Amino acid sequence: MFQLARCAALLLLLWRPALGGFFSKRKVLIGELTFDSCSAAPGDDPVQFWDVAVRTTDEGDLLVSGSMRNFVELRSPLKASVSMKRNILGLWVPVPCIKDFGSCDFEDLCSYAVSPAVQCIPLLDEHDVPCHCPVEEGVYTLPSGQFRVSGTRWAGVLAGRYKGTVTFSRGGQRLACYNASFTLE
Repeated sequence: MFQLARCAALLLLLWRPALGGFFSKRKVLIGELTFDSCSAAPGDDPVQFWDVAVRTTDEGDLLVSGSMRNFVELRSPLKASVSMKRNILGLWVPVPCIKDFGSCDFEDLCSYAVSPAVQCIPLLDEHDVPCHCPVEEGVYTLPSGQFRVSGTRWAGVLAGRYKGTVTFSRGGQRLACYNASFTLE
């Protein structure tokens, strides 16, 4: 057993230069992203998104823009169900939910919102985009916003092509459904 451990350590030391920072902490970059409604009649959905763009800067920070119209007040509990798959050797394989990434059910998106006691960040305030629940009926547009994200040692492992569906609901009523496909680099 000791011999096997020594051999594995030697291989890791030899392969380390070849991995070239594969496991070093870095930001995940978003390549191409497509986004469209999966509803039969998207214009009838109580919540609608359009002109959504999510990409990363060369430094790995998120650039987000888009618009949302909600015909109902969005309040707790606001559920999101995500079904995600990753292309591995030409096959679409389900991605399990790990640390809120993958095929996850979020029972209440409002629990991720900023507390009402805390002011929204200036970028959202400037464009009247709410960051608290409930979100009143209306149209909200973020022309372009840059958000800082931290790096991860899993960036190399996460790299690949993905596709998925997210369905938003409240109290059993479907609010919106969208398909997305994207690459992570």
